[in-house]
Amino acid sequence: MRKRLKSLIASCVLTLVASIGLSQQGVAAVLYEDGSTLYGDNSEISIWAYQVTDSFTLSAASVVTGVVFTAWTYGIPTSAASVNWEITSTVPNYNSSNPPVGTNITLTTPSSGMTNGSWTVREYTFSTGSIPLSAGTYYLTLDNGLSLSAPNYDIGWDINSGPSVAYDNGELYPYAESFEILGTQDPAAPLPSTWTMMLIGLVGLGFVAYRRQKEDTTLAAA
Repeated sequence: MRKRLKSLIASCVLTLVASIGLSQQGVAAVLYEDGSTLYGDNSEISIWAYQVTDSFTLSAASVVTGVVFTAWTYGIPTSAASVNWEITSTVPNYNSSNPPVGTNITLTTPSSGMTNGSWTVREYTFSTGSIPLSAGTYYLTLDNGLSLSAPNYDIGWDINSGPSVAYDNGELYPYAESFEILGTQDPAAPLPSTWTMMLIGLVGLGFVAYRRQKEDTTLAAA
């Protein structure tokens, strides 16, 4: 009986650990959101003329896989064509004479958006590849943004009231911008809720073992 009970407990523990591992691998999710990503309140800062940087914080080790940001383009309808991006661990020391930084990426036009005066406001998503990062604060920079519309090919990054600390050409800027950081948390760093589930499961298994042992002792005494 005891051998079967030990085997049952071991099997349950392995199943619990495996299920936790699968739940952690998961699907790409929003790791950080700087307020609304479609603010559209007549406020934007050029990411063609300026290198604009916003901070973001990861609560646990993660793999960053993408960025969502809101851009303004002049003309109705029109859309952004491309942008340069970079993620760094320190505030970049840029100035207006620096060339474009980071990696240039072609943007896909979203199917929806809104208009504000003579501007089209849309939410764009692009892939960063897989970037493993530890828990901590990092910086997203966008610049060299171009739209599809002549004569004003410039695009603007939507301003909002999010918690990020923002920089314009390396200088502190009073307004944050609309964006999200996408990715997955490192499976090796379980969430607190996962540890709680594991503890509850182990306590339950211990209680079952105790009851079984008590029943066996009672039967033997009889």
